[in-house]
Amino acid sequence: MMARDSSTPTLRIQFHGPVHYDAIRGPYGFSVCLEAPAIYWGREGRCYAFLHDLTAAALAAVLDDCAAATQCRRQPWGR
Repeated sequence: MMARDSSTPTLRIQFHGPVHYDAIRGPYGFSVCLEAPAIYWGREGRCYAFLHDLTAAALAAVLDDCAAATQCRRQPWGR
């Protein structure tokens, strides 16, 4: 049996919609290894929810986080 890559999420506990932003605990990432794009979080990426299960406010907050991260990479010296 091969050892699991520590960067690969385990995706064991699915959250069903509506998923609010405060349900996402700690750092999170994105996965496309399932039938639809998903966001995962928790220890070893155990928890996940499909993007279409996020509330409109949660999806907007996640996209704002993505925009902020992109902006920080584009202008690391500040705005």
